[in-house]
Amino acid sequence: MMQYRDLLLALGLQEKIDIDQVLETGSCLVRMDHSGGKALELTLECDNERQVVWLYAPLGRVKAEARADVYGMLLRMHLFGLATGGAYFGFDAQRDTINLFKSIRLASAVAPDAARQVKAFVNDVQAMLQTLPVEPDTAMTGAGLNHMTLLTGSSAGAGGMASPQQV
Repeated sequence: MMQYRDLLLALGLQEKIDIDQVLETGSCLVRMDHSGGKALELTLECDNERQVVWLYAPLGRVKAEARADVYGMLLRMHLFGLATGGAYFGFDAQRDTINLFKSIRLASAVAPDAARQVKAFVNDVQAMLQTLPVEPDTAMTGAGLNHMTLLTGSSAGAGGMASPQQV
C-alpha cells in the first residue's frame, strides 16, 4: 500500500520541501508560474484514515458578464470527465470562484502512477487557466496557509510538474 510520503518522493519534492513537516501537517501548497502568465496553486492534502490524497486547484473568479458562457464551458469540459481526467469542478459561492479537485486513493495506487495522475492534473489546470475566461482570485493567495508548506517555482512544461522551492 502506497503512503503519502511515497507520492511526495515520486514527485521529486524531497530536495525542495521538508517532507516530515508536510507529513505532520498532512498538506502542502505548491505554487507555480506557467506560460499563460497566471499562477497555478495546487494543494495536496492527505486523509490518512481514508488513505486518500486530495488535489485542489483554484481556477479563478467568474466574471459576471461571462457566467453563462463559463458554466457552459465547464459542463462541456466535464462531460463524462473526459477533459478533466476524472477531476471535478467546484464552486466557492463566497468568493465566486471555480475550483478543480481530484482524489487519489493511496490503497490502490503505486507511486509512479499516482505521480503521473498529479502531473496530468497540473497539466489540465494549466490548460484550463489558459482557456477559461476567469480572473485570478488574489484573495486565495496565502489563504489557509497556517498548516501548509508554501512552495514556488516554474512549471516544467507539458508532461512535467513544476520544480518547486520552499520559501
